[in-house]
Amino acid sequence: MVKEAQWLVNTCNFDGIQWDYEICDNGDPQLITLLRETRAALPKTKLLSVATPMWLPAPLGHWGWSDAYFAQVGATCDQMTVMCYDSALYLPRSYVWLMRQQVIHVTQAGVRNNPRCRILLGVPTYRRGGLSHHYHAENLYLALKGVREGIINASTNKSGFAGVAPFADYTTTPADWKIYRQLWLGPND
Repeated sequence: MVKEAQWLVNTCNFDGIQWDYEICDNGDPQLITLLRETRAALPKTKLLSVATPMWLPAPLGHWGWSDAYFAQVGATCDQMTVMCYDSALYLPRSYVWLMRQQVIHVTQAGVRNNPRCRILLGVPTYRRGGLSHHYHAENLYLALKGVREGIINASTNKSGFAGVAPFADYTTTPADWKIYRQLWLGPND
């Protein structure tokens, strides 16, 4: 995989690499090894990013990542994109809470060992999904509501927050873009 990353960056002139290492358990040492080896093999000017599961509180931690593991991963890369969907939460207010917590926890932990690491939050724009996706609770509107609440929280490390990334482009409708413009960019954009 590292050789492929080198080829993409050095031969194809990519600006960097994002590993989408699904599914990655909390504390998985193999991901840390892959990130360290990739960082060592790429020019320092090239981006090293990783798509990650969500932060989840201790009782649910084995389905997501802990603060400690986000800090460990953040130490090795330039960017983390948290996949904030397929949470299995059924209640809208629970999903808003979870999104708020993503901003607070991941921005703190992600930059703890590397102040240059930036956090993007992937937010859902798809309607149909598997058993872990309930559109009435987990949608762009509620995701952005939670992110906005997280950004204004005093515990958030705002310097580590890079923005949101709607997922997936092939399911994002004009109505979704309208919500995005209104809630994220502001009414004048």
